[in-house]
Amino acid sequence: MQLQLGEVLAIVISSPKVAKEVLKTHDAAFANRRVVLAIEVMCYDNLSIVFAPYGDYRRQMRKICVTELLSPKCVQSFRTIREEEVWNFIGSISLSEAEGLNPINLSEKISSLTYGFDLPDLFPSLKFLSFLTGTKQALLKMHRKTDKILDDIINDHKKKRSSNSTSRCEESNHNDIVDVLLKLQETGELEFNVTSNHIKAVTLEIFAAASETSATVMEWAMSELLRNPRVMEKAQAEVRQVLEGQREILMSALFPRESREKCEINGYEIPNNTKVIINAWAIGRDTEYWIDADCFRPERFQGSLIDYKGSNFEFIPFGSGRRISPGISFAIANIELVLSQLLYHFNWKLPNEIKPEELDMSETYGLSCRRRNDLYLIATPWTPLLHERL
Repeated sequence: MQLQLGEVLAIVISSPKVAKEVLKTHDAAFANRRVVLAIEVMCYDNLSIVFAPYGDYRRQMRKICVTELLSPKCVQSFRTIREEEVWNFIGSISLSEAEGLNPINLSEKISSLTYGFDLPDLFPSLKFLSFLTGTKQALLKMHRKTDKILDDIINDHKKKRSSNSTSRCEESNHNDIVDVLLKLQETGELEFNVTSNHIKAVTLEIFAAASETSATVMEWAMSELLRNPRVMEKAQAEVRQVLEGQREILMSALFPRESREKCEINGYEIPNNTKVIINAWAIGRDTEYWIDADCFRPERFQGSLIDYKGSNFEFIPFGSGRRISPGISFAIANIELVLSQLLYHFNWKLPNEIKPEELDMSETYGLSCRRRNDLYLIATPWTPLLHERL
């Protein structure tokens, strides 16, 4: 489908076959991102990995983040921290229930877990919708607040590095991505000079984008489970059978692209600088590939060869090709752990005698497609081991 969005020519891809042409056959031609004003302002003139133009800068920064943060080995090294944070999260839900604070705002608690705090508390007057569509003045105001937070983070890391000897700093197992980028800034090992803005852009991207998408998946997963009691019951039974007696468990449309050169897709000539929107929502509901496409039926993936890693174009939640999300391992580890803990330790129901089919599933647009209204649920602890641990 072709759209004329003001002066911008755009095409919408809504079939797996054509998506494969864009994301695989002509991947290099569509490796750029179309950047809106909000991203340009907040990401320090497109210095983030997700929105940076395709080229050496993006390639080098992506490699650093994958090697130092997002590789399976790194994700596994964060296991203890991840499990401790999730257990504290489960404990806070149990304490809320014990103190009679039911129903609980699960949306707020999930945001606090993934961000480390409730992000809207920092910017109460600037919701995600106005962030994406607001005026430049509002964006600059938000940018100044964010920039100060990132400055404090970088300065704190610099102080810690200067207080240690060089050898101890380099040998430390506790260096995070900010330390790595500061070291590269000092040594000048990359083909470009690493500035504070580079560090801020990448830090903000990892902090905000990854947390936002993970929180959204968890929130919608719990919403769909509450709307489908049969699936909820089956999922809880499976989790509890596998983990019986254990104290704890161990373990939307995609961002638009932009054509870099003229090419042909599905028999149509696509001009240079055309905005390309991969409609993952429609692709995931294509009746040619999915039976009962509009039904929430997780069992459809049991015994299926289809996965989420970008090779099956009928299911591409992380994208595909050169612009596939580098954080797949990180996201899966976090989401699986949180959801399995929620299903294992609690029985869930809707408040005020709301029937499952009456649950409001309205959406709102932001960095991802979040629930319009927070999800309030009644949690009842299922396992006595939870009380023993607390």
